[in-house]
Amino acid sequence: MKICIDAGHNHSGFDTGATANGLKEQDITFRIALLLQEKLEKAGVNTVMTRKTNTENLGSSVSTSIARRVAISNKNNCDYFVSLHCNAGGGTGTEVLVYKKGGKATQLAEKILTSLTTLLPLQNRGIKEANLGVLRDTDCPAVLVETAFLDHPADAALLQQKEDVFANAVFRGILEYANIPFTPPTDDIKTFLAEKWNLSHPEEVFRLLDTHPYRDTLYQKIYESY
Repeated sequence: MKICIDAGHNHSGFDTGATANGLKEQDITFRIALLLQEKLEKAGVNTVMTRKTNTENLGSSVSTSIARRVAISNKNNCDYFVSLHCNAGGGTGTEVLVYKKGGKATQLAEKILTSLTTLLPLQNRGIKEANLGVLRDTDCPAVLVETAFLDHPADAALLQQKEDVFANAVFRGILEYANIPFTPPTDDIKTFLAEKWNLSHPEEVFRLLDTHPYRDTLYQKIYESY
């Protein structure tokens, strides 16, 4: 399986993203995309990045930027296209957009949305249809993930502090949809649990769990429970 990961918007000039609470959408989407790529590659999933560096700009206008992203996915014969964005406009929560409901794109969107609202304290805004070029013109099923709202203080704090959790949520949604078994290393699970449980002193909790005779299996079972 090959997935095209699209870090939404450009670094500068045209097709830049929303800004609020000292954050820029294009920076956040790239960092989440990079983390997602690393996780997918470790799980044996091939990936293609539309923006290979944070400072890269695609196209020469908004329309050509979108067309370039679509072309990268189509040229590489990707099986799925996942575009990462941050929302704005006075709301709160997370949602996933598809061109038309039904089919593989909606099924993937459902898994990603469930994973996001399970791992993060975000309102579930549902799956919505949108006539967007990156969803309409890709040859493969495509989803656009609106991770959270930049202009909502609580959402913005999550986007700033928990980029890895956002990436992990999208990652887990993809793997669950594709029925790909994967358990991360114990150290990665500890990082995940510290975030999930909001631990201020995780070493104290893990010191006890580390004494278990089947330590790694125990951590894996706890991880799988989420």
